[in-house]
Amino acid sequence: MTVNYHKFLDEAMLEVIKKVLLQVQNEGLQGDHSLYISFNTQDPLVQLSARMKQRYQQEITVVLQHQFDNLTVESSNFSVGISFDGIHEHIKVPFRAITGFVDPSTKFSLQFKYPENIDLLDELSVVSQEILNTSGGNANNTKEAKDNVIVLDKFRNKKKL
Repeated sequence: MTVNYHKFLDEAMLEVIKKVLLQVQNEGLQGDHSLYISFNTQDPLVQLSARMKQRYQQEITVVLQHQFDNLTVESSNFSVGISFDGIHEHIKVPFRAITGFVDPSTKFSLQFKYPENIDLLDELSVVSQEILNTSGGNANNTKEAKDNVIVLDKFRNKKKL
């Protein structure tokens, strides 16, 4: 019997994101709270305008803060209205396409590193850390932020499927 631990962990972490988005759907975001969600734009189930897919050919990070609407969370995806460069669009993102999730106000971050996307997601790691570092913290807060980042690559099978 082979236990696929990384799959179980990814599923559990995606459930955390789903629960957070459901709470935002039902209660909204409070104060200066914001969520950064990165996802793979090449996933065939991602619904994003051709303009944005052309501009962000592999990955994009969206920010849910002040200017988003119609957040809808379903069992396998979420959809939201959001503005890109002043142009309103409605996007749909399957949870499986999510590559990163950052909540700077609580200094919480999740990363999903898949072997075929290691280079792309290493860039996300740098961006996530920059977001956490610039969210108004001192050296102590930065250490706490690093302590809350969950990275699972060292436990994963790195061979290509």
